[in-house]
Amino acid sequence: MIKIARIAFFLFMVFISCSLLAEPYAKLEGNILKIGNGEIERKFDFNAGDLKTLSITDKKSGTTTLSDGKRPDLLIPGETQKASGGYFKKKVVEDSEIRKGWLECETG
Repeated sequence: MIKIARIAFFLFMVFISCSLLAEPYAKLEGNILKIGNGEIERKFDFNAGDLKTLSITDKKSGTTTLSDGKRPDLLIPGETQKASGGYFKKKVVEDSEIRKGWLECETG
């Protein structure tokens, strides 16, 4: 449960930064999770919910930085169980009178 909460927080922070720049999106295509907006895109190996960054693309400059990491992006000390049966959920949180809306995602 702690792992799900940490991954959800991580993705929430990514989407908050994306929503401040342009219309955010998130989509799981096969085993590739793409999150981004009109200015930046980050691609992950979904890896049964244990995300590994594949690349980050700056859409304005056209520059893509590839990741050579072999391990998942989030390591929790003491967690020895391999991820399996992962899931991906997303929902749009609408604007309110006091705050701008955002795209919220969860993996586990």
